[in-house]
Amino acid sequence: GVSSLGFGEIWHFFEQQIKYPVTVLDTEYFNSVNLNKYKVLILPNGLYKKTLGKEKLVELKKWIQNGGRLIAIDRALGIFADSEEFSLSKYKDEDEKKEKEKEEKELKEKLELEAYDNLERKSISNLITGSIFKVTMDNTHPLGFGYDNSYHTLRLNSNHYAYLKKGTNVSVIKSKTDLVSGFAGGNALKNIDKSLVFGVEKMGKGAVIYLADNPLFRGFWENGKLIFCNAVFMVGQ
Repeated sequence: GVSSLGFGEIWHFFEQQIKYPVTVLDTEYFNSVNLNKYKVLILPNGLYKKTLGKEKLVELKKWIQNGGRLIAIDRALGIFADSEEFSLSKYKDEDEKKEKEKEEKELKEKLELEAYDNLERKSISNLITGSIFKVTMDNTHPLGFGYDNSYHTLRLNSNHYAYLKKGTNVSVIKSKTDLVSGFAGGNALKNIDKSLVFGVEKMGKGAVIYLADNPLFRGFWENGKLIFCNAVFMVGQ
């Protein structure tokens, strides 16, 4: 379901910081919602497999093609990755997919045979618990409006999404050397190499805005608030 913190961050930003009215839709009845009443749909951090089935994804795509703008944040990207309706992917091609899956399998097998007193240290190598990366920013795109050619992103996980093949890669992590502060395990750093941070996929008259890192995290990440505003008010205008 939807992260209560992720939802709260967005709601607080609209109501308390920029005083802008929003409509809240519950996942319990989302499948019966007439999307044509709305121009922008924001999916906060969360898991949407139960909410967005194949039929709803097809409906979402049609709504976007007719001019709607969909903004997906953090783990919400997962429902679109490698789906038939959207071009977002975890891997750049089949070879990379096979390689990553092989690495994950080997790592899992190694952990299963690891000595108990070494398990915690080994598992930490797969984690990113809060790190700052200096990443590229395409400030010629409406999503990057107001920034210079770089951006400091707060990364809270090791999720990897390949560069968009159909769309604009507005901000990306090019390599593990982009890390400037915080802890990131060795395996996690390797996993997010050449990874999408912010991207836009045009679809007909509308667009999908992928925000792999949460620009409104806990309401304190000031550097990200302009990105969010650009996603809502600038992209597609």
